[in-house]
Amino acid sequence: MSSPIGGFYLNAQYRDKAAKFELTTKPEITLNICIELDGIPLINQTQTVTSESQCHLENDLITVSALPAQISNEMIRLEFHILIKHLDLEIPKPKQQVLNLEPNESLCALVEGDERLKVTASCSVTP
Repeated sequence: MSSPIGGFYLNAQYRDKAAKFELTTKPEITLNICIELDGIPLINQTQTVTSESQCHLENDLITVSALPAQISNEMIRLEFHILIKHLDLEIPKPKQQVLNLEPNESLCALVEGDERLKVTASCSVTP
């Protein structure tokens, strides 16, 4: 007869192995992100993350969280959460933007349609 505690232990081990396997099968995505306010770059950085893992970029002017996800072999979905540390009251504090782009393609878009705030992103995938 087995102990109920042993069952929990085995389930935890299997979950740990499954999580490690999932991390090794997800591709790495290199993100190039540039966000501009009124034509002035607030942030321009490159970072490599695992697909579906949060990427956090920050400086004195802006905080950006990006979540890249490979939705097919030819398409990457980027979800941005942007917080501008700016005293200008015309700019609402939190912003969100979603971009769908192909690997090695650069895409430029207005953040939430705001003509003052622009995001340029590109990415490459390493299997």
